Amino acid sequence: MSNSNERQTSARSEPFDIEAFDYPDEVVEVDPKADAFAPYRPVPDGRYLAQVKLNTCRDTPPVQKKKSKRGNSYTQVSIVAKILRPIDHGIGLEDVHGRFVFDELRTLTRRGRNSSVVDFILALGTTPKEIFAGKPTEIALRHLNKERELLITTEWQAWSKVQKKVVRYGMKNFPSVGVGRYNHVLKYYGETIVASATVTKYEAVRKASMNIRKEKS
Repeated sequence: MSNSNERQTSARSEPFDIEAFDYPDEVVEVDPKADAFAPYRPVPDGRYLAQVKLNTCRDTPPVQKKKSKRGNSYTQVSIVAKILRPIDHGIGLEDVHGRFVFDELRTLTRRGRNSSVVDFILALGTTPKEIFAGKPTEIALRHLNKERELLITTEWQAWSKVQKKVVRYGMKNFPSVGVGRYNHVLKYYGETIVASATVTKYEAVRKASMNIRKEKS
């Protein structure tokens, strides 16, 4: 998953009148020791209600044909999930509401498991019969013509550019910086690695699962 902020573009550019701009009176304090390029802390590991859609806010096309290391061709679909609220207890709404989690769905099968594209469309209600009768990527894109609500499960994962693989899984396997908080940046055999929130599961939104948190909150 490639973590970056969504860019919003306008089809039309309006002229900007600097004389008419109303400057705020508030004073903004700047920390001179802060790292302007420090990566943003990922959302905590957990389950969330999210709006999922095709990620069209990048320079690269959202749907791409690629090849694996073994030379197998596959299709990759870039999507973005906007968190609406947490499902798990202990995660504050103010900490996660409106945050984005990015994912890449692929048609490659994973050691006897479904491809991530198939798991995604199954969560959206596609039946196995429909999958076998059609093309999973096309089915996914039809679902992604509009925003869809799903339950997502996320996990911190850190990629090593040196070892070219994920070398650290799970928020609690990163250095603790207080009760329930962890540092997402750490040194790993001399290399600085950074955790990102990775979607590990998609689930259909069922009323029963949504009511659990409402009743206990």
